Amino acid sequence: ASIVIDVTVDLPRRIVRKHDIRVVPLYIIRDKERIPVDYDFKYVFYKKFRDEWLSGKLKTSQPSIGDFLEIFKECEDDILVFTISSELSGTYNVAISASRLVNKNINVIDTRNASVGSGLLVLLSIKQLEKYKLDKVIEMIEKLKQKIKTFAFIEDISYLLNSGRINIIKYSFLRLINKKPIITVEDGRLELFKLSSDLLKDFYELEKQYKIKLYGSNTRKITGKEILINPIVSIHLGPAFGFAVLK
Repeated sequence: ASIVIDVTVDLPRRIVRKHDIRVVPLYIIRDKERIPVDYDFKYVFYKKFRDEWLSGKLKTSQPSIGDFLEIFKECEDDILVFTISSELSGTYNVAISASRLVNKNINVIDTRNASVGSGLLVLLSIKQLEKYKLDKVIEMIEKLKQKIKTFAFIEDISYLLNSGRINIIKYSFLRLINKKPIITVEDGRLELFKLSSDLLKDFYELEKQYKIKLYGSNTRKITGKEILINPIVSIHLGPAFGFAVLK
């Protein structure tokens, strides 16, 4: 089967290359310009757009049906597509619409997660595809989805407030009490896990409770095993780091 991801699904670069994973872009909106974010763009973004990112001027936009169709044409007949949670973006619905226009066996999976959480699901799915037939793997993916949890350690709350991904009334007091949020993705939605006085201390305490992890960051290296978080998620979270786990 061919594997397709949208660019918000964060995976190690060597995995993307080794398994010839196709990546559908999302877009950054800068003034009126739509800039496609493909997989390699994330390595340019933090140098080229750092100031604009940190000043909160950038917006994001989902892929078009055409973006998916272009990739589907290049793929084998059996295609497995992984997208960011449908609660966080319209990308899943666009993928479904595109899949109906192509005469191939396309299975679109709403990862109910984001960034390294979606990436961990893809990594586990690749392992299963080496052992089992596609139909069986799709059944397993549905179960695995519910066991993956992502923790994001947010260094500055203002990006989440700007992006409208978070209830302003509920969180504006965070600025007053000088605590930083740790956010989880639970069943596709962003939820507040904890208010932290010390993000690093909480990071280490949480992290040691789990065996299988995929780390991500756009700000600092903590374990040295982090992969770079994609620009789309970064625009909504601001500077952040974290990891996904298998519960």
